[in-house]
Amino acid sequence: MSAQDNLSKEATLTQLFGDAERTINQGEYAKALKSIDKIITFIKLGKYQNALNFVTKSLSKNQFPLERAYCLCRLNKFSEGAELLHKYRTAGNNDNGLRHLEAQAYKLEDYNSSLEIYYNLLI
Repeated sequence: MSAQDNLSKEATLTQLFGDAERTINQGEYAKALKSIDKIITFIKLGKYQNALNFVTKSLSKNQFPLERAYCLCRLNKFSEGAELLHKYRTAGNNDNGLRHLEAQAYKLEDYNSSLEIYYNLLI
């Protein structure tokens, strides 16, 4: 893949996140959902480093924490991903998707924490 392709994909990501943020701020939630779907699709294409670079450079630390943590985990940066998820969870966010991702982040470095999270998800 050429440097031009990477720049083109990063520009696309920048545009998608910008579009999503603008439409949310304007109260156009259905349109924002379409932009976010595109972002998720882009991540599913495996462009984790490009997505992480954009999120890190262009957005505040509090925006898209799950996507940021997911990209970190997919890039084998499990400690960073787990730390981010732990901070997000201790701020009062505790849904099952977050807990599942946190368990995945811990599984290679802290198996007992991962097992505990999965156990708590089951009960």
